[in-house]
Amino acid sequence: MTLKNIDLYDIVSKVQNLKEKFNEDLDFNALENSLTELLNKEVITPILADILNEMMYNKDFTELCKQVADKKNMRYHGHKLVNVSLSNGQSTLVASPYFYKREDPHKKGRKKTKRGKGNNLDCHIGLSMLGFISYCSGNLASEVAKTALLSPSLEASQKLLQERNIKLNVKAIRKICRDVGDYGIQHRGNISIDHNEKIDNHTLVVGIDGGRLRERKVKRGKKKKEQKRQGYYSEWREPKLFTIYLLNSKGEKIKGFTPIHDATMGGKDAVFQLLEEYLDQLPLSKLKRIVFTGDGAPWIWSRVEELISDRLNIEPSIPVYQVIDHTHASQGLNEIIELLPARMETKERERVIKQWRQYLWQGQIDALGSSIELVLKGTNKTKGLKKWHNYFKSNQQRMQYSFFKSQDIPCGSGSVESAIRRVINLRLKSPGSFWLKDGAERFLFLRSQLISGRWNIFMANVNNRIRKHIGYEASSINRGNFSLKSAA
Repeated sequence: MTLKNIDLYDIVSKVQNLKEKFNEDLDFNALENSLTELLNKEVITPILADILNEMMYNKDFTELCKQVADKKNMRYHGHKLVNVSLSNGQSTLVASPYFYKREDPHKKGRKKTKRGKGNNLDCHIGLSMLGFISYCSGNLASEVAKTALLSPSLEASQKLLQERNIKLNVKAIRKICRDVGDYGIQHRGNISIDHNEKIDNHTLVVGIDGGRLRERKVKRGKKKKEQKRQGYYSEWREPKLFTIYLLNSKGEKIKGFTPIHDATMGGKDAVFQLLEEYLDQLPLSKLKRIVFTGDGAPWIWSRVEELISDRLNIEPSIPVYQVIDHTHASQGLNEIIELLPARMETKERERVIKQWRQYLWQGQIDALGSSIELVLKGTNKTKGLKKWHNYFKSNQQRMQYSFFKSQDIPCGSGSVESAIRRVINLRLKSPGSFWLKDGAERFLFLRSQLISGRWNIFMANVNNRIRKHIGYEASSINRGNFSLKSAA
């Protein structure tokens, strides 16, 4: 059905029938669903289909597509009917300008046999200009990806989408998530930044930590005859995650700044490379101070030192603090407390524990070491001093909690611990979940954008970058006027 064929009298009649049915059964939910389905099918979809086809046959638009195709060494091959899906779940046929790669006459080698020209979205430049992803409108792709990210499985997301009249199989949902994720990862570091972040005279806090998930690796060798599928290993891996947020002068989180999350399977160096890319997008020179928080893992702090001194362009006037989470430090102190003599009197034991914890809070690490040397005996003394030297003494400047508190600097890493739970644990660490590395990387990135609250910024930037990637930028779309600029 096209816009010209819409029968308004027929639609009004159907609406009246739905109203009469509602008067009989008083089922408002059924009325709402039926009316939405009717309008989508009879009105909204035909209108959108007509507008799309009118644009596709617009001479200026087709010429613009040809100019873009020339830059990509592609050849126009007429208009081709393709089935696209709209945000209301309906599908419609669109006659899209079709392009394919030109053959290089000077290319050496064996001549290939004749075959199809291909039918991926790259061949339909016009649809790409309009923000289509996997033959779905940008709005539909966003809705499908969000549902898949928040559901316990792709099968569950399929059922949820069906309830909204969006009928896609699991394979299609997986492809949409893959395409959205792959394009986002290509521009990671700036695609979720709107470049209007107001961070002037505030404290920027960076939290870094690692999570847990099982990675699926196929076993080597041939599959045994009696086996239906090739076996696989499912070893635990530690994806690395960071979060970035702002504090005001009172140490309170600034609600106007949406936190930034991201995580990767790439390892220790990869997560710091990724963090550097994000920080490079922020005007660090306008900050009041910068704070790095985390647990006592050596891999974090050795790389933080390198990031601060060599890789980030931080003004010397901006102080940078490093803070080990007080809870983790207290847990480390508990390991030494467990070495106290079993025969020590209760009051004396309580006094020593209170004193040690006070030393830790005040940042008096040398005094803590002297007390450990006096109180502990024998092998326990050796163990206690080793723990003190390797963990507390080496991180003395990161454990000045009394000073941090007085300066409204956070003494914990609760924000990154929360992000680990929400981004990784609630979806990727669920029982029975085994992830291929590429799939885990996509979901880590996409869930980071969704959980942090930057999804709309991310999808808007995806749409803009797809258009710029193919070389299109509209200066005026009134009366069919288009202009082509070089790709960014």
